Amino acid sequence: MSVITTGPRWVLALVLTASTSTLVQAATKEAVTMAPVLVSTEGGGPRWETVEQLAAAAKEGDPVACFQYAQLLENGDQVEANPELALTYYRKAAVQDHPDAVFRLGKIAHDGLLGQPQNFVRALDLYRKAATLGVPEGTYNVGAMNVSGRGTKRNYVEGLAWLLLAAEQGSDPNDSVAAVKKRLKSRPDYITRAANRLAGLKAELAAAANPAPAAKPKAIAPDAPLPAVAPPVKPTPINIAPARPSFSPGAPTIGVPSISIPPPTPKPVPPPSEP
Repeated sequence: MSVITTGPRWVLALVLTASTSTLVQAATKEAVTMAPVLVSTEGGGPRWETVEQLAAAAKEGDPVACFQYAQLLENGDQVEANPELALTYYRKAAVQDHPDAVFRLGKIAHDGLLGQPQNFVRALDLYRKAATLGVPEGTYNVGAMNVSGRGTKRNYVEGLAWLLLAAEQGSDPNDSVAAVKKRLKSRPDYITRAANRLAGLKAELAAAANPAPAAKPKAIAPDAPLPAVAPPVKPTPINIAPARPSFSPGAPTIGVPSISIPPPTPKPVPPPSEP
């Protein structure tokens, strides 16, 4: 009998150096190894006990099977490695809001693996989606990208708010919150604003995770004229560049710009008074 486990989640390295603009190369990983998923046909768990049964369940669209089968295909574990097919199944799981699949696709986009272009904007969107699905590492990575200016304009207040939330969720590798606060000590207003932003951020994520049900349409009187119906609009196709995740033994090197804070503008000195 095989045992299939979920893989580690990688969080972004957030490196803070002295007040220089040097690009810091760092390799930091936060491997959150989740409890093994016992492949069993009993109880309320997955109903497969062989790789063949897992593959069949994935082909039928089961999101858990899709994610686990994608991991095997990616790593060549018990099956021949097939990165393209692994991506297909990661995406099948992600469109069904499988949290780990969404997070993994964010890591894929962030690293630009298999010759695919790096796409920080897409990575940030996927990490944010993973955060709404309850992945603390997704929350942390959104904060790290905002602080470091990857995929978005650098925003210390927003970034620190996300890092504070991630810390509450148990994801704060290398005491990043303390490190960011230390670098922002000359701007205490940023720290205060981030703390105030935290409550609103929690409300936004809660609303995204539990959207309000759509309002019921108003009933139309039998003798009332039917409303005009606009012709259907052909949706614009979305071209999503393929990418591939990585389960390499070590975390890939991630260049993180150092945090630089401009010095405060000095107050003007009044001219000396006339004697």
